[in-house]
Amino acid sequence: MKKKYFSIICTVCFLLLVMTLSVGCKTALKDIYIVDTNKIQTTYFTSDQSFKLNGAEIMLVYSDGTTKNTGLELSMISAFDNTAGTHTATVTYEGKTTTFHYTVNAVAVERIELINSPKTNYYTSSTNYELSSAQVRAFYNDGATRYVNLELGMISAFDNTVGTHTATVTYEGKTTTFSYTVNAVAVER
Repeated sequence: MKKKYFSIICTVCFLLLVMTLSVGCKTALKDIYIVDTNKIQTTYFTSDQSFKLNGAEIMLVYSDGTTKNTGLELSMISAFDNTAGTHTATVTYEGKTTTFHYTVNAVAVERIELINSPKTNYYTSSTNYELSSAQVRAFYNDGATRYVNLELGMISAFDNTVGTHTATVTYEGKTTTFSYTVNAVAVER
């Protein structure tokens, strides 16, 4: 009976020793790679505030040759720099690093259009445009749309000679036009 217990105790000790050694022999992380860089958005605008990862993953490569993929998270990446230019981001996981490049473009107006155009009928006695609720709608390259009140400084000079005229509106280097008519003042008899 003592031999039987001794045999069981030895077997249990052997199993505990094997488990302890296998846990203690954990393979070390050797390197990391970005699995599919195409998933990471690499073009941004100065109005953007963070990376868009779109489900990108990193591959963990261990010293024994095994690999494992894990999701790339914002907390693993160096700070987002939204100044215009080309930048390098560093991904860090358990002390190992890899990088990717991204470009930040300045936000710029692509085109403009008039909303609530200025008054279009005037008399020769008029000296300037009547703008009241006229606005410029600016369309930006980052997808944003902004509305700006139309100001006299944005419009070409007013022509108060009789006839139809075209005025040019300029905002941030982009132009649009509108037409207006100047009529003669009727003389009363």
